[in-house]
Amino acid sequence: MLYEEQKDYVQAIREYEAAIIGDKSNYKIYQHLAWCSFQMGKINKAFENIAIVEQLNPDQADTLYIQGRCYMALDDNKKALELLQEAAFKYPGEAAYWASLAIVYYKNGDYSDSFENIIKATSLNTFKSEIWYNLGVLYEKCKQPEEALIAYSKVQDLEQGEEDSLKRMNII
Repeated sequence: MLYEEQKDYVQAIREYEAAIIGDKSNYKIYQHLAWCSFQMGKINKAFENIAIVEQLNPDQADTLYIQGRCYMALDDNKKALELLQEAAFKYPGEAAYWASLAIVYYKNGDYSDSFENIIKATSLNTFKSEIWYNLGVLYEKCKQPEEALIAYSKVQDLEQGEEDSLKRMNII
């Protein structure tokens, strides 16, 4: 998992594939393989690993989340929304599920539901700069620049020097 946390997905996949040799029934390894594949843009490979997870341990919230993210990458927002809602229903304490739902709603132009979900995400994890950044973007879209600046400032508090939020703050 160290390589995955460092975003070295190629090495992470090597390690997970080596681990599978000794434990082909460990669905968590396949979940990690699916996530790493998704992160590398290898959506079909992610779906292959998800299919194995579903055989070993169906309807896991994390698996539904990864599937939803894959469908987001394919611009199938309807399917993404369905899967992400199911993940959030199964495990409502995970901020990433709500943040991803907010993105899908945003892409669909449903800013009210997007706000509801991103606010839920920020209440669950106040230390995730990406969530605050997305909140800032949403505030900008809804022509609320003061609130956007607050959200971008929070990004800077968490990740000083983060370039995207700095750029957006300078534009506002």
